[in-house]
Amino acid sequence: DFLPQEVVPYIDFVSVDMHILSSNLINVLRKYNLVIFSFTCTSEQEYRFISSYDVDGIITDILL
Repeated sequence: DFLPQEVVPYIDFVSVDMHILSSNLINVLRKYNLVIFSFTCTSEQEYRFISSYDVDGIITDILL
């Protein structure tokens, strides 16, 4: 449980590195109704990987 309960009321979104994406992480963040962004997508392969998770946005260096 990396997200302290005291912090949750003061944040609207989180941005996470694509390398730490997991179903468990997404489930925890969704439990708090947070918007989820993932960064930094640098290839179409990484885009497909990130897209396999329920994220709200992808921060990228490439035109998709």
